[in-house]
Amino acid sequence: MRRLDDRLEVVLRLTTVLLILIAVPLAVIGVGRTVDHLVIRQAQTERATDRLITAVLTQAAPAQGTPDPYTDVQTAWVPAR
Repeated sequence: MRRLDDRLEVVLRLTTVLLILIAVPLAVIGVGRTVDHLVIRQAQTERATDRLITAVLTQAAPAQGTPDPYTDVQTAWVPAR
């Protein structure tokens, strides 16, 4: 490695590898934090605009609803106003 071109190539390759090893994780962390902040802000906006509404069933709900395979809660869909 006596030629200047060879030394420059080695330096360029090492710089490229270091940039990839450092820049890519930093970019991923930055994008993740930005998305996290955007989602939290959206959730806070939705929470602020929610309002309580009382529903009145127009039909009686069945005694047994449809079992949910993921929880112990049973769901029954009935019309309401």
